[in-house]
Amino acid sequence: MTYGPDVPAPGQTDKFATDEIILYGVKLNSVDSYARLDLTWRSDFLPPQETVVLQLQMLHRKGNGSFADFKNSEVVIAAIYGYAFEGHCFRPDKIRIYAFYYNGPDLGAVGCGFDESTPLSSNSYRMWRLKMRAPLMEISATLDTAEALILDASLPGKRAPNTYDSRMQMSHRGGRLTSS
Repeated sequence: MTYGPDVPAPGQTDKFATDEIILYGVKLNSVDSYARLDLTWRSDFLPPQETVVLQLQMLHRKGNGSFADFKNSEVVIAAIYGYAFEGHCFRPDKIRIYAFYYNGPDLGAVGCGFDESTPLSSNSYRMWRLKMRAPLMEISATLDTAEALILDASLPGKRAPNTYDSRMQMSHRGGRLTSS
């Protein structure tokens, strides 16, 4: 059955959950237990034929203090292009990279315009059904110049409001707000 771009995936009829979020994206660790983000940028300290890669891998501490990696069937590192909640489809303002525990089936995407008609491959859209309270880690990777990431991001209007110095104190007197 073909779904339109605004129709979310059908729920599971055997255990319907009202607090379920469906994520749509590409699994970045579908082949190996780690994901790789290509961060290649023209730089003066590397030859032009070399690439720069950030490797993301989730580990857990074993009883003896050493670390072991999770299998890619236990943890998902994914680039998320959209999500569905309460029968509506949404698209984030930019692609989000999330890491989360997931031991459910590896499902091809259905609904919200992400339908996969071919057999699953490493670059196929997938979907994951998560509870609202499921732990999720967002990984933010932005590649730009120091000027753009530090100086331009600190210009007025681009900063969070709590970073501005407050010069006025407000007090409540007889129903009026006055500055001191």
